[in-house]
Amino acid sequence: MLPLLAFRPESGGEPEMVRESQRRRGADVSVVDRIIKLDAVWRAAQLRADSCRKELAGAKRALSSLRKGTGHADATAPTPSPESLRELGCRVGEAEAAEGEAHHQLQEVLRTVGNLVHEHVPLAPDDTRAVRGEAFALRRLLAAGFAEKVDATATSRAGWRPTGVGLLAVHALLTHALGFVARRSFALLPTPLTPTADRAAKFGKFCRARGDGDMLADGRAVADSLGDHPLGALHATAWLQPSQLPLRYAYLRRRWPCARGRGSGGERGLQLVGWDGDVELCVCEVHTDDGSCWDGLEALAAEAEALHLELDMRPQLRDVSTVQLAPENARTLELLVPHAGPGLPPGKDEGGEVLAVGDEVEPAQAAPTKAAPTPVGDDSQISLGRISCQVDFLSRQFGVRCELKQMGERSKRHVHSVGGTLFDPVAALLALVASAPDDVTIAQALPETVRRSFD
Repeated sequence: MLPLLAFRPESGGEPEMVRESQRRRGADVSVVDRIIKLDAVWRAAQLRADSCRKELAGAKRALSSLRKGTGHADATAPTPSPESLRELGCRVGEAEAAEGEAHHQLQEVLRTVGNLVHEHVPLAPDDTRAVRGEAFALRRLLAAGFAEKVDATATSRAGWRPTGVGLLAVHALLTHALGFVARRSFALLPTPLTPTADRAAKFGKFCRARGDGDMLADGRAVADSLGDHPLGALHATAWLQPSQLPLRYAYLRRRWPCARGRGSGGERGLQLVGWDGDVELCVCEVHTDDGSCWDGLEALAAEAEALHLELDMRPQLRDVSTVQLAPENARTLELLVPHAGPGLPPGKDEGGEVLAVGDEVEPAQAAPTKAAPTPVGDDSQISLGRISCQVDFLSRQFGVRCELKQMGERSKRHVHSVGGTLFDPVAALLALVASAPDDVTIAQALPETVRRSFD
């Protein structure tokens, strides 16, 4: 989330910058003015609560002095009584309740504001089309028995999933990618990501102090909110020393939340039993707040390119437009395999008829034999992964600070984070199949390093 100081011009904030970011995202701009008003209400409530607490503390000291016989500091002030103390205590309670409610309302609205959009992110309000050329590759996989149709609610792949040799190929591709990140000094994290009980308790306390109590009704809600990202699962509410940074993590994440819990006791994340390949290899880097995260973004994207080059793919990088940018991301780089598909727009046969993913596919329906794929335009691209920079957006959400814990509230610094999907093995399989000539079998379309693992 964004810091409140960004909405306070008197403290150096620039609300107009936040408004411009909202405009570029196509989001509600008026929310900025609402936050400014709620912030003023909350600070006024803070002053009232502080005044009531100060008055109550003074009355208690005066009554204690009278009881000890040391006299009253102000002879003109009324003598406090137990009844007046109870009345002051009620006023303090009401003022604190009003302060808490104002803080809660402010945090609720603040969470709806996305990260500040980086200047390099293109503004493309009409870029709403999908850039996936999966249809032709899927037809080949289904016809060869490398994939099967399933209920759309059971997978993130629009009603299909790899099976048989196709699943073995996905596993081999993922194994190669895991070896790649291990060689690049990433720390491989267990799946699912599970915070310790102490970490979850500290984060729950942090959220309640911030006004998120209603969102975290039980310990499982706290664990779930942390388990989706290494920054939260490993470092929520922690203070990281600059000498520790950068940190590099790699982990597996399910693409489809509904698929969680299959296999062993309803646990979250990837399970060894019933594994269907519907996972992606994600990475996360934690940086200091010196701007190195932007270099880290391009370096991670370059590593993703290198991984796909090892697997005989030639991806291209592009900036994701503001329309497709996730709220927590300031900038996202996407890896695309351009011009996938031999000669036909994805999802259409020779006569131009649209082929839905759920249509029956027979081997005889395969596309006509061609010696090599023909470029068919940007609509035929397949997305292989996305790497994003969140700056300090997530670290503020998880309360992960940078520097010594003795620093005061006004000088707190937050770490910066970069990460995303480094490798999607199913998308990689589709890209390899879609770019292969029709006279080449699917197995032959796989890189030699992958074929060796299950031949």
